[in-house]
Amino acid sequence: MVRKASAGHVAGGKVYGYINRDVAGPDGRRNHVVREVDAGQAAVVRRIFEWYVAGAGIGGIAKHLNAEGIAPPRARGWAPSAVREMLRRDLYRGVITWNRSARDVRGGVKRQRRREEREWIRREAPELASSPLGWPRPWTRGSGRRPPRSREAPAERSRAARSRRPAMPRPTS
Repeated sequence: MVRKASAGHVAGGKVYGYINRDVAGPDGRRNHVVREVDAGQAAVVRRIFEWYVAGAGIGGIAKHLNAEGIAPPRARGWAPSAVREMLRRDLYRGVITWNRSARDVRGGVKRQRRREEREWIRREAPELASSPLGWPRPWTRGSGRRPPRSREAPAERSRAARSRRPAMPRPTS
């Protein structure tokens, strides 16, 4: 797995916005798997990032995607946690990261633990960053960090200042 991850091959599962393609070896059997951009899902991912940068919250984005009837990563519909994880994923920035966590079994109990950052394997993937999913760097938002809140008391701010999030575009029927 270390060899695959270091070479930029898929060492995990599916990721929304990408298609996993089998690459055959000289004998015709599957040698490894590579990621390619899925144009339809790439447009959805791009819209999610644009809405978030414009100030929409992850819950509002998930509701909007469900209202538009856009196919979610899983069968149950868009959830705020799915949107949040997409915004945090390095792959959309063109960085493949592997070995972030490890599974331990102790006393019959399976637990997942986070590995130290020095153990991670990171590889730049410009072919994924320059794709329609690529996002300009540096991110002002989308990295999991939000801008600091105003230090004024809520009563001192006007109603317009309290609701800085722009209205989401209406779903087209």
